[in-house]
Amino acid sequence: MDSFVHSLLGLDLWTAAAVAAVFAASGAVRGFAGGIGANFLTAPVLGPREAVPIILLVNMVGNAQLMPRVLAHVRWREGWPIFLFPALTVPLGAAVLLTVDEDVMRRAIAGAAAAFSLLMLSGWRYRGRHLFGLSVAAGSASGVLAGAVSIGGPPIFLYLMAGAGNAATNRAQFVMYGNFACAAALATFLAAGVVTVQMLLFAALLAAPTAAGIWLGDRLFRRTGEEAFRRVTLWGLAAVSLCILVL
Repeated sequence: MDSFVHSLLGLDLWTAAAVAAVFAASGAVRGFAGGIGANFLTAPVLGPREAVPIILLVNMVGNAQLMPRVLAHVRWREGWPIFLFPALTVPLGAAVLLTVDEDVMRRAIAGAAAAFSLLMLSGWRYRGRHLFGLSVAAGSASGVLAGAVSIGGPPIFLYLMAGAGNAATNRAQFVMYGNFACAAALATFLAAGVVTVQMLLFAALLAAPTAAGIWLGDRLFRRTGEEAFRRVTLWGLAAVSLCILVL
């Protein structure tokens, strides 16, 4: 069994099991919060650049699983800039992936996410409207980061959580953002010939533990109130971000 897993995935059995457990945990985060912070768990465990296409493939499957739950809560009129502009800027991020040290970038993103999460946990909220320019800026930044290190969520998440949207709407907007960003990134990597058969097999195997985690996270979301959702997601993002900074 160990030799089969190693020949297929390039990992020993115990390492493959650990990776599957991390993706299950990431799935639980995705099911609960729509994906907020989920890639912070998975991006460090696969290392280096082959991780990004694998994570994107698994994320697409996970988002499809959540769509029946969130579609009715999507606000298309105010959300389209944060859906469309990430898809347009993902190719720029994919170019960055090949030229910039991804560990430095990941730590920089984690530091910013931790700082803003802690700021909002202190009670600060953005009281203004989600203006078009702010939506474009948040969406564009997220697209670049998604293509570069598969961690494009913090700008969109923090932008949504700073506003007045409820938990169901914020989760739905985040899932829909993920659909557009992942589709654009995968199209970019496929066109560049980066996606390999081994990546597809790895993603297929990781889809099962991720789906189980999403099922659990979705059940937890349905039992959680608005304030608990906000505090759990913000504390979770802050904690994972700080771990990435120090490890």
